Amino acid sequence: MNGRQQTPINKATGVLPLIWVDVDMIHRVFINLMENAIKFTPA
Repeated sequence: MNGRQQTPINKATGVLPLIWVDVDMIHRVFINLMENAIKFTPA
């Protein structure tokens, strides 16, 4: 791991709408977003 002390927080309120997605692609997008958030967030 990168040694950073970061904690993701879910701020969604209520029920989000259901959407049809490609499971593999949305997984890749989510991982990419998380990696970028870790990489570009100051320590």
